[in-house]
Amino acid sequence: MDAIDTKGTAARGVAWAEFEQEAPELAARVRARFERTLHHVLATLRADGAPRVSGTEVQFYGRHLTIGSMPGAVKARDLQRDGRFALHANPGEVTREGAEEAMGDGDAKVAGTAVEVTDPGELEAFREVGVPPGPFHLF
Repeated sequence: MDAIDTKGTAARGVAWAEFEQEAPELAARVRARFERTLHHVLATLRADGAPRVSGTEVQFYGRHLTIGSMPGAVKARDLQRDGRFALHANPGEVTREGAEEAMGDGDAKVAGTAVEVTDPGELEAFREVGVPPGPFHLF
């Protein structure tokens, strides 16, 4: 999948479906880690280029990994301006005593370039997975 970055040049990205096809076992493990807990950590770039970290939820919709946001949230504005991101899966509740057990099945991070979904039909179809009523951003 090719996307156009903010400078108008082609940026190579790999859709989640391609990742599943190329590395099915790894993709399944990474997906399981993201589905294990609700909240994760998203890193975006501020307008001045500094990093910003935000809590976020992700969902797998069809064969896509999606990031949603309330309308006008700073993380959404960051992604609209510059789609580069890094996403770290929440390892769950971890104490120092239980860290080895909690992380026994590994850690998961994903980085890439987010592309906003703006088609009204696609946004409405996404509501099937339980998006709260009202406007939202979807990447």
